[in-house]
Amino acid sequence: MAFPLFTENKAGEELTLNCSGHELVVAYEDKKSHYRVDSTEGLKDMYVLINKKAYALEPRSYVPGEPIPAQVTFDALKRTGPKDKIAFTSAQSGESKPFSAKGLSDALDGITWQDCTQFP
Repeated sequence: MAFPLFTENKAGEELTLNCSGHELVVAYEDKKSHYRVDSTEGLKDMYVLINKKAYALEPRSYVPGEPIPAQVTFDALKRTGPKDKIAFTSAQSGESKPFSAKGLSDALDGITWQDCTQFP
């Protein structure tokens, strides 16, 4: 992904997806409270929610043979449709208001997990 993808919800929160440093980085920002976190900060219980289903953001699998959690999340984001809702949650931030997934699948079309992890 040559540039970050971002969306803003009606509550003024922003969600950014970016392939950076050879991993998927998800950032959440609440502009009203000047609070920003991202998936590289090691937050506890951090997930992307797609229609309330939690997807982890760890960049590697800690059990040999198990899928990489961030790759599972990336693949799920690619399958979203215009009616799907996305949210960010962590123990520190709590759950964001929902974001629309409209256009996300199109924006990720043709981009593979390998493309993401190869981006410096």
